Amino acid sequence: MPVHFDVLFPYMSCNRLSIDVVDATGTAKFNCTGTIHKLPISGDGEVQYKGTMKDLDNDIEMDDTGGDRKCRRCPSSAFEGVAADVRNAAASKCCDSCDSVFELYKELEKQFPGIEYFPQCLEQLYERARGCNVIGSLDLKKVPVTVIFGPRRTGRRYSLKDVIRLDTSHVIKKLRIGDEAVERFSKHGVAEPLCGHERFSKTYSETRYLVKVVPTTYRKTRTRDAKASTYEYSAQCSSQAIVVGFSGVVPAVLFAFEPAAIQVNNVFERQPVSHFLVQLCGIVGGLFVVLGFIDSTVEWFVDFEKRHR
Repeated sequence: MPVHFDVLFPYMSCNRLSIDVVDATGTAKFNCTGTIHKLPISGDGEVQYKGTMKDLDNDIEMDDTGGDRKCRRCPSSAFEGVAADVRNAAASKCCDSCDSVFELYKELEKQFPGIEYFPQCLEQLYERARGCNVIGSLDLKKVPVTVIFGPRRTGRRYSLKDVIRLDTSHVIKKLRIGDEAVERFSKHGVAEPLCGHERFSKTYSETRYLVKVVPTTYRKTRTRDAKASTYEYSAQCSSQAIVVGFSGVVPAVLFAFEPAAIQVNNVFERQPVSHFLVQLCGIVGGLFVVLGFIDSTVEWFVDFEKRHR
């Protein structure tokens, strides 16, 4: 069940924020990365990372030696305009850090464009950014599951420094569940109730969203073919002020997803011309019946007046 996020935390630094997933089967994942990303933003809400999302989505690949050490792909922009022999020699290098990217540009005698263009330099951008934009997707199990945006852990404990600086004020720019390529339609309109929702807090707080997920299908015909499956949802929000250090509660934003046991099937089908003609005949026939009734009533009143003169 893919869940697509675009959540803005204007007063929370990315290096203090963790994305954790806990489901009903007992599986827990902390500080999730990969297909969901934390982008630093400035005080005016501008994203400081200027690179492409494709670079962020690149998986960590094994090095050519076949060892256990993993190697992060070097930026392709560094090899533009470089001789083939030089490019081939440098292509096997690993760029696991911002310093390694800088050294690669230095080795290729090219001007370093800036740390804001490379995923390896995000940690440096976090240090000077005010807020964080969480964007990407998580593939969740079809069981009750909770996604937690909260302070980062140090082992099994939270860092007190991160907890006391955590501001859970946020803006949900997008929360969509299911395949985004599916064309969605509904007689009553497709509802995404959390898109555009915002909540600001001046105290330590825990905000919880209860998201009821309903499997939904869309068809352009009543046949069983060409069925597009995705999800729709409804949501309820609750928020409570907390006291840090008591009952083990920390400031956080939680999304509790609960799959429903029902399924909604939407069918969009254009009615044939014959259906329109049948409806038109019904309207015309009804009109003649009403006119006949009015005519009979008027005739009765005229006869009544004549008999009483």
